[in-house]
This record gives sequence, C-alpha cells and structure tokens, in this order.
Amino acid sequence: MREGGVLIENIFVPIGGGDEIGASCYYLRSGDTRLLLDCGLRPQSEWVYPYFESFLPMGFIDGLWDLDAVFLSHAHLDHIGALPKLISENYRATIYASTPTKTLTEVMLKITTKENAKNSWYETPNAFYQSALIHEAIGKVVAIDWNKPKSFGNFQVTYFPAGHVLGAAMVYIEFENRRILYTGDFCDVDQETVGKYQLPENLPVDLLIMETTYRNRTADREELKTYASFEDFRGILAEGGKVMLPGFALGRAQEVALKIKKAQDLGLVPVCPIVIDGFAKALTDIYENYGRRIYDYQTVFPFQRQDETLYADEPCIIIASPGMMLEGNRSARHYSRMPSGSIYVGELPLTAHAQREGLLSFIGNVRPKEVILVHGNPNETTPIGLFEEIHLRFPFLKCVYQSRNLQPIQFL
Repeated sequence: MREGGVLIENIFVPIGGGDEIGASCYYLRSGDTRLLLDCGLRPQSEWVYPYFESFLPMGFIDGLWDLDAVFLSHAHLDHIGALPKLISENYRATIYASTPTKTLTEVMLKITTKENAKNSWYETPNAFYQSALIHEAIGKVVAIDWNKPKSFGNFQVTYFPAGHVLGAAMVYIEFENRRILYTGDFCDVDQETVGKYQLPENLPVDLLIMETTYRNRTADREELKTYASFEDFRGILAEGGKVMLPGFALGRAQEVALKIKKAQDLGLVPVCPIVIDGFAKALTDIYENYGRRIYDYQTVFPFQRQDETLYADEPCIIIASPGMMLEGNRSARHYSRMPSGSIYVGELPLTAHAQREGLLSFIGNVRPKEVILVHGNPNETTPIGLFEEIHLRFPFLKCVYQSRNLQPIQFL
C-alpha cells in the first residue's frame, strides 16, 4: 500500500482483538510478506467475526487469498473460531500451529458445526459452520515444533511455549532486518498444568505485540479470591453436599482440577472425588495424550456414565463446561436431585494470563524497541493506565501503541 506516493512496508492492523477481548485477528505486513496472526470469534456477541468486510476495502490486500500464511497462538475459540469463515472467503495458504494446538483445533472447531448447534453452550448462531468448511480448515493446519526455527523464504518463524493452556505459543518472526514477537495469550507464573512461558535469554525483539487481558488485575487479589472460594464450599462438602464448578473446557477445567487436588492435599478442602465431565473431559483426554497427567484415578476422575447414580449420593466436586450446567444436561441433573442448600455452584477465580505487574516485567525482560498492546480493554480502572505506566517505566522504548480495531499502525 502507498501513502503519499511512499510504499508503506511495515503495517499492523487489528481486524479484531485490538481494543477488545475476542476475535483476535491481526494483519501484519513487513516488506512483501503478508501474514495473519490468529483468526478468532467474539463468543456470544451480535457480530462474531473479525471485521474482514471493513478491512478489505482499506486496500492492504485484494482479498484474503493474498495472505501468505496464518500463525495460530493457541486453540481457544477467540483465537481460532473464525478459521472456517476465512476458508469461506477463499483463503488458500497454510495455517500453522504448535502440535498440541493442531490437535485441539480439530476438537474445538467441532462445537461450531451446524450439527452441534442445538447442543452447544456457544450461543452465537451466526458462527455455526457447515462441516465441510471445518474439515477444510483443519486440513490446512500444519504443526510447528517448539524452539525450532522454520524457514519461509524471506523470513523464519519459531514457536516458544507461552504457558496459558496446552499448546499455547508465542510466535517469533524474523525478517532480514526486523524481529517481531507476538505473545498470544501468555502466563508468567507456573500453572499446575502447563507451567509458564519460556523464552531464550537475550532474544532480540524489535516489535513486541503483547496481550493485555488482565492489565488491571493484581496477582495478590486473585490469590485471595481463590482461597475465599475454598472457604465458600468446604462446608458444603463436609456436610455431604456437592460443588459444581463451570469453567472453560480448555485450560481452566484442567487447572481447577489440579488446584483443588493440591488444596485437598494441604487440608484446605475435604477429600472427595473430583469429576471432570462433558466437553472438558474430551479436552482433558488430549492433555493426558500429551503427557499432562490430570487424572490420578484416586481423587481426580473422568466422568463415567455408570457413576452417575454414585456421584449423586455422595459429596464430590464436578467440573464441567458451562453447557453441562444447562437444564436437562447431566451435571444439571445432579443439581435437581440435591436437597436445597446442599450444593454450591460457583467459579474458582484462577487466571492463565499475565496480570498488570507481569505484563510490565515482561516488557522489561524482553526490552523491545516498540510495543503494540492488543487483546484488552484500554478503558483503565486504575489510577494510572498501563499505557502511561509503560511510558514512565521504560524510557528506552521508541514507541508504544494502544491498538484499536481497524486502525493501522505503521511500525519501524
């Protein structure tokens, strides 16, 4: 694209996920290379897709078929859910992901099929696709190994573990004179399931594209909330009741199971079965296949149909995706059988994202020349905003940008 007769070589455009959480989809151009970073949905929103229809008239590409590649950070639907939409718009190139994300993408996209619409918690009818589009999208996904640069002619890409969930990656792109790091969603503290992000020391980064989901949260406050939740339901369990915990099937369900198991070992929560049900069970099986042990078959179990009556009559903790809590589904039937006051339905406040201080520390460790903030609400609720604090704390930065959907950023 030319502006005033001058070729603009380095452009970043959030097609979604700029000043919002959802529909992460970022156009990145450096020289003649045109890439897309993630391609997600806005779950439970009126307009679920990235703003392709508004982006294309901007003139950066003639159509989505002009893209050279798509690089996925992880398999949450707000990062992969629009891949079938991309295919429907004649996207022709390859989609790249880590090996676990490739596996998880196939399973996650199945809940966006028209055939599954009536059984899904995913209340966005416009986002349901024909199976053929999903199969074509899945067929284009190619795995990239961890920590091994993959050459694409005039650039190369390396995937580094990002923490967050199984398979989550930071995408490191090296051009001839420019190094770009896209964090995707990342976690800077050890989790029970996948640990924290892992980057080589002194990795040269010119442009950092960083998620800011929890830009206003502090770790101490979240930890206090977690222990308060244990207090909320320990009495229910001690009296023979049940705890039902809805949560994201990918990542949170597995983390909650291991966190509660650890709390039981420490005597913070009464020992009882922890049962993983529904779509969360299917994804936990994938964690197990990739060597992340969740089930110990002493305390943590996958739900088995023959156990339904057993778990209805004894204290237990049921972890399931939100759809399993809807009326008529299995976990909801447990609720209907229990006497009033003997069951607790709540959410354990865990996080798989870097929080305010973690985001700032990450910038200090990586020491990029420029930073673009994405995947967060820039309407700050703290006395000093993240954008302003970055400027104050890191004078070595040449530029800091708060991205806005469909507003191009020309980086150095």
